[in-house]
Amino acid sequence: MTMASPFLDVSPDEWIASNELAFAIPDGFPVSPGHSLVITRRVVATWFEASSAEQAALMELVSVVKQKLDETLRPKPDGYNVGFNAGSAAGQTVEHVHIHVIPRYRGDMEDPRGGVRHVIPSKGNYFRQPQSSATNDRNRLGRSLSVGYPDSPLWEHLAWRIAGAKAVDVLVSFVQSSGLDVIEERLFDALANNAEVRILVSDYLYISDPKALRTLLGWRELSGEQTSSGRLQAKLIQVAKLPSQPASFHPKAWRIVEGQRDFISVGSSNLSRPALLTGVEWNLLSTSNEREMSHVRFEEEFESLWKTASKLTPKLVDEYSTAAEQYRREHFVPQTKDVQEIPTPRQWQLEALDALREIRERGHGRALVAVATGMGKTWLAAFDACQFGKVIERRPRVLIVAHRAHILAQAEAVLSRLLDHHFEDGSTAWYVGKRSDLSGELVVASVQKLSRREGLQRLAKEHFDYVIMDEVHHAHAPSYRRVLAKLNCDFALGLTATPERTDGVDVATIFDDNLAYQATIGDGIAEDSLVPFHYVGIRDTVDFRQVPWRNGRFDIAELEERVARSERMDRLWTAMQSHPAERTIVFCCSRRHALFARDWLLSKGVSSSAVFSGEGSDSYGESLERLRTGDLQTLCVVDMFNEGLDIPAVDRVVMLRPTESKIIFLQQLGRGLRACEGKSRLLVLDFVGNHRIFAQRIMHLLTLRSGAADWKALRDWLRGKHVELPEGCLLDVELEAMDMLKQFLPTGRTAAIEGYRSIRDELGRRPTVMEVFGRGLLPRTVCASAGSWFEFVAEEGDLSEIEQEAVSLFANWFKTVETTSLNKSYKMVVLRVLLETGRMFAPVDVFELSKQCRQSMLRHDVLRHYLLGDGNAVDHENASDEEWAAWWIRWPIDRWVNRQNGSIWFALQDGVFFSTLDCPVRLRPVVEALTEELVDWRLAAYTRSRRPKLPQHGDIRFEAKVSHSGGRPILFLPEQSKVPERPIGPTQVRLPDGETWEFKMVKIACNVATREGEKKNQLGDLLKRWFGPNAGLPGTDFRVEFRKQNDQWSVKPCDVEGLVDVESNEMIEGVRLLSGSDVSDEAKYYTHAPVYDLTAAAGQWGPEGVPAEIGWIAVPNQKLSEGMFAARVTGHSMEPRIPSDSWCLFRPITAGSRNGKLSLVQVNTHADPEDGGRYTVKRYHSTKRVTEDGWQHETIELQPLNNEYQPIQVSAELADELRVIGEFVCLIDTSI
Repeated sequence: MTMASPFLDVSPDEWIASNELAFAIPDGFPVSPGHSLVITRRVVATWFEASSAEQAALMELVSVVKQKLDETLRPKPDGYNVGFNAGSAAGQTVEHVHIHVIPRYRGDMEDPRGGVRHVIPSKGNYFRQPQSSATNDRNRLGRSLSVGYPDSPLWEHLAWRIAGAKAVDVLVSFVQSSGLDVIEERLFDALANNAEVRILVSDYLYISDPKALRTLLGWRELSGEQTSSGRLQAKLIQVAKLPSQPASFHPKAWRIVEGQRDFISVGSSNLSRPALLTGVEWNLLSTSNEREMSHVRFEEEFESLWKTASKLTPKLVDEYSTAAEQYRREHFVPQTKDVQEIPTPRQWQLEALDALREIRERGHGRALVAVATGMGKTWLAAFDACQFGKVIERRPRVLIVAHRAHILAQAEAVLSRLLDHHFEDGSTAWYVGKRSDLSGELVVASVQKLSRREGLQRLAKEHFDYVIMDEVHHAHAPSYRRVLAKLNCDFALGLTATPERTDGVDVATIFDDNLAYQATIGDGIAEDSLVPFHYVGIRDTVDFRQVPWRNGRFDIAELEERVARSERMDRLWTAMQSHPAERTIVFCCSRRHALFARDWLLSKGVSSSAVFSGEGSDSYGESLERLRTGDLQTLCVVDMFNEGLDIPAVDRVVMLRPTESKIIFLQQLGRGLRACEGKSRLLVLDFVGNHRIFAQRIMHLLTLRSGAADWKALRDWLRGKHVELPEGCLLDVELEAMDMLKQFLPTGRTAAIEGYRSIRDELGRRPTVMEVFGRGLLPRTVCASAGSWFEFVAEEGDLSEIEQEAVSLFANWFKTVETTSLNKSYKMVVLRVLLETGRMFAPVDVFELSKQCRQSMLRHDVLRHYLLGDGNAVDHENASDEEWAAWWIRWPIDRWVNRQNGSIWFALQDGVFFSTLDCPVRLRPVVEALTEELVDWRLAAYTRSRRPKLPQHGDIRFEAKVSHSGGRPILFLPEQSKVPERPIGPTQVRLPDGETWEFKMVKIACNVATREGEKKNQLGDLLKRWFGPNAGLPGTDFRVEFRKQNDQWSVKPCDVEGLVDVESNEMIEGVRLLSGSDVSDEAKYYTHAPVYDLTAAAGQWGPEGVPAEIGWIAVPNQKLSEGMFAARVTGHSMEPRIPSDSWCLFRPITAGSRNGKLSLVQVNTHADPEDGGRYTVKRYHSTKRVTEDGWQHETIELQPLNNEYQPIQVSAELADELRVIGEFVCLIDTSI
């Protein structure tokens, strides 16, 4: 009997295609979009019973259907499964032969390899490596028990699941602040990944901490700061209002949903640190991919309680707090102390705290600290706020301002904990999202909201003792300026996480150029909070010349195609085998690239997962947990691990992605640098290709210790010279790759422009003129061919459309700001104050403007120096506001209202000062931003060479006793009450042999001293050199004397019996220098000349500072005279006349023309195009013009002899900063 077929009930109108023997229809229960069935017209049970003609007809229609699906489906399928089921054992349910045509898409299942083999799931993918039984036990679907500390704290089971969750529901009887501290970081990771979080707490027995409830309120607002609807919600269950009227309320449960996986935990753990981490708590854990009854019941009951609960509001929390106090008065409630750990400051934090205290003692109200990510800058701010509070003898009122939600949440937790510990408990207010409360003792505010008009108006009416501004960098600088302009506070601390020392320059201007302290990745390695790295550079097989480069980035589609090649992975595999590791993060350029890398590694027998945002990713949480426990060897990621989540146990990172950005590259490096038990170093496997970004990448590593972001270190390294890396770090690059990198070293006249382009590539955006200046480049040299800065930037194609419009319309204005003479800083101060107060295009009372300018200058360390003291037309410190304003109007205000560069830019009428620039309203923010960029640079260039020396205090001496700590000699210092003027913090000190060392002085001791330019602590070696192996041991009384003369500290060993002699003569580059005492008076300036430590540079600058005599050198066959001196000159710009590393003799410059003479020149505000610095040897050339005041320099050009190098142009404005020190006489023959 012929069986009825449901396929024959489908109308031909619904057929996709047909032929004489078969037809095709959409599947009624599709497993993917486009899933279709191809069916015989005749009812035939299986394929094997169909005729040959019917089989051919079926396969013909399979091809037709596939073509139609390719044409109609969007996105187009990436592949197909085609097959049939024959017989009930094979899964056939309709006894009418039909072929399934199933479109497949990348990422539609975790690992599709094996295809139709997945009809028997355990045999589907023969590539995947079997997991260990322990892993299967832990990750299998089903139930397990967590019994708490020490073997299985509940948080260990929750943390890795939360990070990648899409939904998190929490139900607890009570919450404590310590519990929120535990979950904060992972919870905000989940929110950043678009998770929905709901937290239910109760008022049962009023155990929940009101402070914790207020923190939840703040978190809720933070989650809504960047989205219209907050993804974190919190409610309070009022037990008395529950319909069931229960006698108690003790549920403690979690539900975490990730993809198809549903996890629940039910047990004894409330939301506190002991319950999650350190207590014995039992919790039953269940994981399921199905709608298990217990999971369904959990979801239903949670929803029921959620609907009954009350939304957490400030009013509800206040009512709860009052009721809790009353309840505790009337009932005995056992008090459990919510203990939170309080760390002690690390060494670098102690040094930074000393520097900040010293800045405040000098009268400054602002400072910036630049600290690499992960080193504890938030804790530093909290320590300093407490240090400030102890000075004012009360809890300080603190404002925290930042950009991102998790930074604000972390800062609030740290500040609350530390302030509550050192002072009485205080209240926290939130100015984020829909909350607008500025009344608390600790106020947490987003810079986005606070910098709006309403926020600034309210801020101006508040006073804070201490303000912390985190994430202070270029992108948010204008917002922070607006906030600072309205801020009424005693001290403001800026925090920025910078990978290099020079990056702090850009934002230091916001904090009056007070860069108090800097700590880099290299510093973290030196203090053992980070591990050293071993970088292995592999020559890349990709020809990056064939990959389009647009807007500072490789074209991602073309890049993806070229990096996902097996020959490249073969080279990686060789390196991985040579440099084994246990846990590896592989950084990829795209999702497809990550999947390719994962599958390739799996084929090599390496357990691997691919994790990224979006469809197709392996389980985020499970992958993290497997990597943490060691069950997963490699994790292939795209961007999401650049920052945020740390896995300290990672001991190898692989850079499959050619990262263009310095910031991202160093963030990726930082993923593996965190120290942990048993980890001695981080392996870095990187590809080095034929593009300049790879040269820059090596340069970043070379500057992690010195902080000098220039090409010199790379050039020296490629030439085989020794370079300074953080202690314990190695840099191994294949010779072929090193040879390839040499082509990217900038030379000649293109060096400055290439420097600009390099910074642009590193930042991934147009660098500001301040950022270029901060890297040691000369903005005017960079833009010389274009005529002005923004004209050059326009030629580079780096201006946005609206910026281009503003530059075209107001080119003369920008050129005026860029070139106007600055004999004093006053004109730029006027512009800075107008910009800071938002009055660039608004009329302003000239008297009020003058008062603000005065305050701005007196606040600035350098600018204040030029106002104070004798010889000024007005007593800047004590004059009345009216007297000072009258003087100010006669000077910079008067200059601005006069014609400059052919135009009058400002007017003064009836006491009102205003701009005459006819700027459309829509362009005003752009013109202000571009103007501010130039003003910051002009003021930075002006102040850089004018920093005043510290005031002299006469001859200061004190002795320090040599003692020991941990078996190492150290110095015990006298109390400051006994020697008030002894230094605190890093101090430059000269040794008897002329070397300069940095001694790090703290309150009672000095246990670190390093040679200048080095990081290794050598104090112990120095003291043993002076006093022998017994230095500091009990029973000895060795001492050293510190002495300050002419603003220079020196140190020497005190005369004691058995003092070890110090070598008096020094060898430098094979040349012996004699000390002054070893050269007779008759020989001085007759056969020997003094050597000055200029490190004079022909093509590169030497260290800053006044020349210091470091010895005497024999000068054969040359008549000498008083005043002559010798110096070693390095660099190639004066070849062939002066080869690099030559010893040269100079004589003092004489009166008369210097034109054409080879001169040793000191320039305070310029940098040599090759590398930058203070001293250089060049041929001097100048032109002059006669004015009514006499002759003036029109141009000065310092010319190299080597045509590969460009001259240094010194403008008339900066000519006063140039000093010709000496005239070149001859080379010194050191072979005799």
